[in-house]
Amino acid sequence: MSLRALQLLGIAARAEGLRFRRGAARGMRGMVLTSMAAGLGLLALLLLHLAAWLWLTLWLDALTASLLLALADSVLAGLLLLLARPRPDPVAEAALLIRQEALREAAQVSLLAEAAALLTGRSATALAGGLVAEALRHAFTRR
Repeated sequence: MSLRALQLLGIAARAEGLRFRRGAARGMRGMVLTSMAAGLGLLALLLLHLAAWLWLTLWLDALTASLLLALADSVLAGLLLLLARPRPDPVAEAALLIRQEALREAAQVSLLAEAAALLTGRSATALAGGLVAEALRHAFTRR
């Protein structure tokens, strides 16, 4: 494998690592925020339910007070779900594009040309021309 192909594969690996780390961090952040919101929301709702139900029962019957509290719970749950939804990460998306481009270029690199350039310091065409010239020189000198 040529040096250029190895460099491109290294770039692809680093881009994939960055994309993976960003995705894991984003997932962990969402999970922590969701857990905290759920725990705090549950504690607050317990106290609010008790206080609101006691307050509402002064004017309404127990069933109507319970239905109003259920409606408030539904609205609060919807807001928490909106806050917890995943958002696109432009850095992770750019890293994915870099990885894909590096892999595409690595697949297109001519391994023979790269090996010839590394070994001789010349291009594959110059090396082939040199071999033909050497063969011709050798053929003419034998006669």
